[in-house]
Amino acid sequence: MHNGMTMVQVLVAKANINAIQNEAFYSRDEPSNQIYFELYLNLTERDQFRQFYQYKFPKLIQNIKEIDQKCVRFYFDIGVN
Repeated sequence: MHNGMTMVQVLVAKANINAIQNEAFYSRDEPSNQIYFELYLNLTERDQFRQFYQYKFPKLIQNIKEIDQKCVRFYFDIGVN
């Protein structure tokens, strides 16, 4: 899981967000062939994360699920090149 947490932190940092993701996690949804990242971002950071990845990789984010004011789940299409 250590590599997974590193991946989560790198994804967040790539979007130029400095929020530490100690409680974040990721998992894979087999039927949909998507991985999801549950991230702890405020509303501004969520928007920044979404905009960055939709601009750089328009088909990467398949769905976004708001968990609560502190947590959001981003579903990624792992088949995107």
